[in-house]
Amino acid sequence: MNFPMNIWYQAAWAEEIVNDKPLARTIAGVPLVLFRDENGNVAALHDVCPHRFAPLSRGKVEDGIISCGYHGLAFNGSGKCINNLHGPTPKVGTRAFPVAERHEAIWVWPGNAELADPAKIRDLSFLDNTPETAKFRGYMPTKANFQLLSDNILDLSHANSLHLESLGGIQPGFKMEARELDEGVEVTWTAKNVEPNGLTRAAMSEYSLVDQYLHCSWRPAGLLILDGGAKMPGSDEFLEMTRAFHSMTPETDTTSHYFFAVTRITDLENTDVTEAVKKLTYQAFYNEDKPMIEAQQERMGTAEFWSLRPALLAIDNGAVRARRKLDKIVAAEHAGDLTAAAAE
Repeated sequence: MNFPMNIWYQAAWAEEIVNDKPLARTIAGVPLVLFRDENGNVAALHDVCPHRFAPLSRGKVEDGIISCGYHGLAFNGSGKCINNLHGPTPKVGTRAFPVAERHEAIWVWPGNAELADPAKIRDLSFLDNTPETAKFRGYMPTKANFQLLSDNILDLSHANSLHLESLGGIQPGFKMEARELDEGVEVTWTAKNVEPNGLTRAAMSEYSLVDQYLHCSWRPAGLLILDGGAKMPGSDEFLEMTRAFHSMTPETDTTSHYFFAVTRITDLENTDVTEAVKKLTYQAFYNEDKPMIEAQQERMGTAEFWSLRPALLAIDNGAVRARRKLDKIVAAEHAGDLTAAAAE
């Protein structure tokens, strides 16, 4: 599986974890069960009962304790077995994973627990600070590798073919610039005196020509922030601005969890514009992006991306940089594992 393990992955939106229901979710190939303990904190356990290996997620949660639905062994949030309906409590448990609740999301660290530092979670405070009238969020499980989803946002030129009826395209006048940073990759598109795209028209229908920009900031393994803005040609004041968060979490090599949130930065109380943006976004993501990327994965099968010798274009600059950087991170992890194994 070609993804890093010593990293924070989004496992859910916080609202998905309710007090009395376990949530099963596989993250980076690891089956997890998420639930809230007696204090309301989220726990993440290996979704396997050590007795007969039944999924704990098929059990129930009461008073912050999860019980296996097969024979009733009960486990607390640290994975320790604390009750056995059939006799003495065995000294067994299931692995607990580092978990954090931040920025309206639940984050899980599937790798070495000693390296899990919540300070490494990307700063998404703009989600916390945006009123409900100016934001929406979603979750879109996708039958495709998570890097294909990142490629999709790092190369927005696909909008010219795929999103003409929803978000609108990247106008021919757009200039693209990609650059690699120590912490990630950034791509910027700018255009002056162009027709507004679909999203911009939702808020600026009275303008026939605008100046527009889009800026995408990617961080490993698949966290992207996409800023967009539009203004009257020659003006310094942006009349419509959005900031979107895209979180691509690997489930397996060929399936992913796609979390997204879109916020509006201007005219925050205008719920009509927010609903219009939401409608266009859902149309683009669920009815256009998802079917295409899943079909792309189906054609690729289980082959490794580079082994297929993709015909790279200039528009792939940002996506290729992100893939190369992630390859280095995974290779370094694997090398570290081999070194540790040799020392052992």
